[in-house]
Amino acid sequence: MRTLTPTTFVLILAALAPNAVSAEQERAWVSDEYRVPMRSGPSNQHRIIHYGIPSGLELVILEVDSNAGFTRARTLNGTEGWIPTQYVAKEPIAKVRIAETQVDLEVARAEIEALRTQLATAPRLDTAEIARERNKLLRLNARLRDEVGDLIETNRQLEQSNSRTALLIGALLLLAGLGIGALIRSRNRQSGWS
Repeated sequence: MRTLTPTTFVLILAALAPNAVSAEQERAWVSDEYRVPMRSGPSNQHRIIHYGIPSGLELVILEVDSNAGFTRARTLNGTEGWIPTQYVAKEPIAKVRIAETQVDLEVARAEIEALRTQLATAPRLDTAEIARERNKLLRLNARLRDEVGDLIETNRQLEQSNSRTALLIGALLLLAGLGIGALIRSRNRQSGWS
């Protein structure tokens, strides 16, 4: 069995497509712009009250007659009537969504441009300098931790020293008081004041 090469496949398609667009032919598309008549009742026999509700116009749905295939609706400016249900969509048409998307796109482009400007004017970061500064700060932090540890130990020693000094002073005052008391007592006996 023989397989088709891509070139052969393209040639066969070109031969089989007599309606293909040639370079000289003008191209065209089916319009998505249409107008829907609004009627006074749910059928094509009812009187037309508006000759052309444009595609994409927002409506408020009031009632749906599934048997007749018509929907009673009101436009935002207050016109009320019946239109064929086949022309009613639950979401905005592509034209409206594209317009909204284009607005969003322009806002996003402006934000991107502002961020590019901000990035261009931002100071450049030197990673080597940042690493050096980090190491310097780590060394400083270690030194300060050591100093805090030393200060805590010195404080503890001073508190112990103060406690010992207070005890010694208290003991000396007690001994001095006892000595003065003994001296006064012995003088009182010698002089006979008591």
